[in-house]
Amino acid sequence: MDYVKKWLQLRNVSIPYIHFNQQQDPARPLLVLLHGFPDDASAWLPLAEKLKDKFNLLIPYIGRVGNPKLPKSRLKVSRLTMDVIDLVNSLYGNESHFFVIAHDLGGAIARELEFLLSGRVRGVSYINSMGMDVFSHRLKDRAQLKKSYYMILFQMPFFNPSVVQRFHKRLEKRLSKFGWGEQPSLEIQDKKNVWQGIELYRSFLKELPGMFKQKRKSSVPCLFLFSTKDPFINIPPQSALDPYYNNFKIRVLEGGHWIQLKETTILANLLENFIYDSGKRSV
Repeated sequence: MDYVKKWLQLRNVSIPYIHFNQQQDPARPLLVLLHGFPDDASAWLPLAEKLKDKFNLLIPYIGRVGNPKLPKSRLKVSRLTMDVIDLVNSLYGNESHFFVIAHDLGGAIARELEFLLSGRVRGVSYINSMGMDVFSHRLKDRAQLKKSYYMILFQMPFFNPSVVQRFHKRLEKRLSKFGWGEQPSLEIQDKKNVWQGIELYRSFLKELPGMFKQKRKSSVPCLFLFSTKDPFINIPPQSALDPYYNNFKIRVLEGGHWIQLKETTILANLLENFIYDSGKRSV
């Protein structure tokens, strides 16, 4: 695949993103792909290979993963969301329309984009993901709370870079079991990326109580893709999402948490249908 990591200076910070060297076609829909923990933008490459000939793709690096010089003070949902908006505006213009594909923690930013740019975001697909306000209420479900034990673990003071380095192989093996497959991508093999991802988790979770108080309902079309063997998310019933969305669908697929690394053909077909259906409704 012909791509390169580029940097764009935004205000007082540089943001890295993956750029595909093929010519950008303004007639194609723009997809913004937001990765989660402990990934970096390259986690989307297997799926991007299936999408790059039909869509313009923008894949930013979120937080300090892939961008270790980013100040810790910027590890907030609102700040990272503005970075994504600035990136889209700088590369595609302030009036550009686009779709968002989010995995894991990327859903926190996708959810904010639904409201900040409701007139420009044509649709959002959450892959084993959801907004933080939605997730905060899902924690009232015992099954989801049980699957979220790691959130408490990451907050413990003893969980630090030296611990991550010491037990990195064990963590890699456990995550592989949960969905990375036989060949984990490079991100999880990088100890620094894992710790920087944990830093992002810590920062986001500090905002969770405030998110619980929010009562927002989005009209942006949304497609939720959940996996049957996801150890971190308990698949919500439609009634659990009704208070937050006017227009959404849920699809359940066989696989683990990182399904976008393996079931690329299935996901590409689902996303393509969702994008074109949502685009027609938005015209």
